[in-house]
Amino acid sequence: MNRAFFIGGMVCLILSLEPAHSQDKVEMKAIDGITHVLNPKKPVKGTVRLQAEKTLEINPYVYEQIGLRYFDFVRDSNGDVILFNTSVVEAQRFNSKGEYLGALVRKGQGPGEFTDRGFFKVFFTEAKILATGNMKLAKFDKSGRFLDEEKIGEFSVYFVDEDSFITQSSRPDDKGMLVKIVFVELPRAKNTQPSRTTLFEAAGVGMIKVQNGGFDDEYVTPNIRYAVDRSSKTIYFVHNKEYKIHVKSLKGDILRVIEKPHRAIGLNSKGRKKLLSKFKGGDLKSLEAAYPDKLVVIKDIKVLPRGWLAVFRITGAELFEIDVFDPEGKYRYILEPPQGISLEWAVFHDAGFSLVEEKDDLFVYADYRIKNLPEIFK
Repeated sequence: MNRAFFIGGMVCLILSLEPAHSQDKVEMKAIDGITHVLNPKKPVKGTVRLQAEKTLEINPYVYEQIGLRYFDFVRDSNGDVILFNTSVVEAQRFNSKGEYLGALVRKGQGPGEFTDRGFFKVFFTEAKILATGNMKLAKFDKSGRFLDEEKIGEFSVYFVDEDSFITQSSRPDDKGMLVKIVFVELPRAKNTQPSRTTLFEAAGVGMIKVQNGGFDDEYVTPNIRYAVDRSSKTIYFVHNKEYKIHVKSLKGDILRVIEKPHRAIGLNSKGRKKLLSKFKGGDLKSLEAAYPDKLVVIKDIKVLPRGWLAVFRITGAELFEIDVFDPEGKYRYILEPPQGISLEWAVFHDAGFSLVEEKDDLFVYADYRIKNLPEIFK
């Protein structure tokens, strides 16, 4: 009798342990012919704090001819940098040592020139520099010499290469905005139309409506987040209210879906007050009444080198952790940023990351080399 109870108890113990054990494994499951990567709640290799060393700092204010106050940047694979302003046409070139090389563009309406407030942006490709704004594309060689230009018919774009880009369109709907992410290939022959492929769309995103308009807060507003891997020409999409990342080719084919267990975190009164403090003026009572009871799940996604992916998972009001997935979509790490550095706006590259940081009440460009995690960073 005691032996029977013992055997029965052991069976129950084994059965009770098996689900917990399976939760530690990554499962690959085909659903409607598409591979879903079902990850455990915790990363396979645990938490890693990044070790970083600053390798370059560019302070544009030391040059009298540069008028930048606030700026964005692009970095070439060889370390060359362009600092630019999206609303006031200015783009300044620097080499990988931080030496100033001169301006890329001029204000105006002639060939290779741009006017202010035209969503001005700059991109590096393998062989060229691209500048866009006012629905125009200008091409330069790597030395900054103007080559040619053409109309592209879009304001806000992200170039994959010199002949194709991602654009986003939106229009109001009942609950917010209807947002579409579209891949556009420019025609090689004259008098032909660009080809357009809708990659992802969602309704009721991008804005929470209130009586006199609407508002957008990245911690509570439903939205689409996406990131483009230019080297493999794949794109990652996620609706930020769920932990389900769709990986697609630029032709629109679904390559896989990456999933991880996660529940949206409730927003308490302290967290709501913290988020509302960003809004100055206006009808704060109507904003507070419209604030959801829960935070969204994902703040952002970013491409890492060698096909890895970083997912900025929200853990509280203005708080997040960084989940890292390998090229197969398996959950490997939680990344902790280097001491004293925020990775919120960092752009990752083969050797580390770049960002704009504040120094002595000014903004400077900084580049960092990551000294650990060699499987991701060189």
